[in-house]
This record gives sequence, C-alpha cells and structure tokens, in this order.
Amino acid sequence: MNSENELRIEERPGYLWITLPDAITMYDNRAIEQKIGNRLRDRKDHVVLDFSHTRALYSSGLGLMIRIRRFVAERNGTVSLVNVSEPVYNMFTALNLDKVFHIYATDVEFEISQDDFMKKKETIGRLGFLFVAKLEEGVYRINISGEMTGEFDLSACREMRPADGVSLYLFDLSGLEAVDGAGAEALLEVTKNIAASKGCCRAYGAPGMILETLTLLGADKHVTFFSDEKSAYEGRSPLG
Repeated sequence: MNSENELRIEERPGYLWITLPDAITMYDNRAIEQKIGNRLRDRKDHVVLDFSHTRALYSSGLGLMIRIRRFVAERNGTVSLVNVSEPVYNMFTALNLDKVFHIYATDVEFEISQDDFMKKKETIGRLGFLFVAKLEEGVYRINISGEMTGEFDLSACREMRPADGVSLYLFDLSGLEAVDGAGAEALLEVTKNIAASKGCCRAYGAPGMILETLTLLGADKHVTFFSDEKSAYEGRSPLG
C-alpha cells in the first residue's frame, strides 16, 4: 500500500506525531479516530498533526481535527498542524482555525518555533463558534463546532440557504461543545428553510447533553439525528 494512504503515529520527545493519510472520508474516519484515540487516552502532552501527505481535506477530516483538539485541550495539551500546504492554510485562516491551532508550513518551522512554545500556547484560545458548509459529491456537508450560543455571531448559520438540486444535508455536530436557546433557534431556522425546499436534514455525532438540549428546544422538528456519519448518510438506524 502507498505510504501516503496510511495513518502513521509515532512517539517523539514531548509529542505524539500523527501523519495523516492523503484523505479522510466517512468510510475510514471512525477507524482512524479509534487508532488515534487509543494512543491519546493515557497521554497528557502535545499532539502534532502532519499534513505532508494530505492532498484533500473533506468535512470528515475537519470534524476529526476538531474532536482531537477538544480531547487534547481537556487534558491541557495543544495541537499543532505542520506541513500545511498554502491552499489548506488559506482554508484554515478563512475559518479562523488559526486562532485555535498552531499552524506551520513545514516541520522545520515547527521545530524552530519550540523555543517560544509556551508564549505561543497562551495565544490559543477558545474555539468559539465554527460553521462550515461545503458541497461534496452532491451532498451538502455542514460542520457545526464549538459554542453555538448567543455569545457568538451565529449569522453564518442563519444566513445559509438551500442549494438548487441538493436533496441531502448532513450536519456534523461531533465538535459541538455548548448550545443554548439562540443556537437551537439558529439551527431550527436553517433546517426549516432546507425542509421547505424539499431537502432532507440529518445530523450525527451530537454529544449526549447537546442532543438532549437540542431536542428539548425543538431543533429536531426538521432534522433527524444519527449516531455516526455513515448511518446518517445512509439514513438508517436514527436515534430516538
């Protein structure tokens, strides 16, 4: 098998170095996450995600990054991204992900930067609210991460409009950390617009308390919840 298609995880002094495969899809992201999770479970240090082989970053890969970041941050660690190509870097900055990840063009740049690592660590803050909508192979994939609350600008969610000819909208909520009434209202608004256009809304990965809150606040009126991406895509075994 081509090494660029393989996930590689290695121990380096002070870091768990993870070289990602060329692409992460809904068919392999759970297996990849499990392998990474097994190595992260008992660790409290820092993680480096190496993008040197990653040619395409789909919504599945973005969701995985957010989940890794949350897991590591809960243990007072950090996540750095290295060997990030210019197109991927531009996408990250457009999404404000440079505010929550340390991003380096090369691994050499990363190594040099470690002299003032603690100073850089202090500049990385909360994830805030992240809303990413991408049309991939005829399916609208929407990643909602961070804190979907009235404290943040939710206009990206509220202003999204259905696309002509698209019938399936998949919402990745696995990176959602908090939601309140304003957030649930924003989600209800966008899913209502999609339903009015005859689109089908399916969401997956919502943590237990987040799912309970969304359901209590009525966000399930136009969206069906699933446990994982593959089930949502195939429309089988909905929750509840």
